[in-house]
Parts: sequence; structure tokens; C-alpha cells
Amino acid sequence: IGLPYELGTGDMSQVNYSSWRGGMLGFRNTVEAFRWLTLIPLFAMLPRALKRNRGALAFFAGWLLLMHYVDLYWQVMPVFYQRGFGMHWLSPVCLIAIAATMSLAFWSSFRETPLVPVGDPRLKQCLAFHNA
Repeated sequence: IGLPYELGTGDMSQVNYSSWRGGMLGFRNTVEAFRWLTLIPLFAMLPRALKRNRGALAFFAGWLLLMHYVDLYWQVMPVFYQRGFGMHWLSPVCLIAIAATMSLAFWSSFRETPLVPVGDPRLKQCLAFHNA
């Protein structure tokens, strides 16, 4: 979770202001990232109508992926670029390569296992069904 010991126990005997503030900044960043990465899309997707809207699903899927990348960038890149924002050409190339590899693994799994139950006598009826 990243909860500082002092915040969880209330024991402030071994802390000074700067170490407490440093621990709290990391914890606040974790809470902020959790809020933007998880809670906002979760509550936005609660209504049934949005779950059936492909545009909304695509938007929130993209939102989750983008915010995850921003969170990783926010945590890792200050070590490499101490003077401010920096972007190396390998950053987007690695992201695209990993996404392509994962997509290939996902889509190639459909060769072995069909998405619909082949041989089911009620397959046409099941595919025609639309929940209200």
C-alpha cells in the first residue's frame, strides 16, 4: 500500500518534519494515482448504459492505459531527467513493442480456442439474444 509507519501507528517519536513530509508526499502520490487510475473510471462505468456503449468503453480503456503509462513515467523518469521533462525515442518505441507483443499473444490464442461454443444446439438463439 505504501502507508508510512508513522501514519499507520501514530508513533511520531522517531521522526522529524522533513522525513515525515517525505513519507507523506509518497503516500499522497500513491493515493492520487489510485484515484485517477481506478476510482474515477470505476464510478463512471457504474451505469449500465455506459457499459453497453462501445465508444465509452473504448474511451475508458484508453484512459486507463494512458493514466497507467503516465503513472509509471511519473514514478520512474525523475531519476533519469533531474532537470525537467525529458523523452527519449525509445520510450514510445518500447511501449509500442510491448503492446504489439501482447496483442499478438492475445489474438493468436483465438486460433486454438474459439470465442463461441461451436457445436452448441442453441448457438443461434444465444447470439440473437439482447439483454434489456
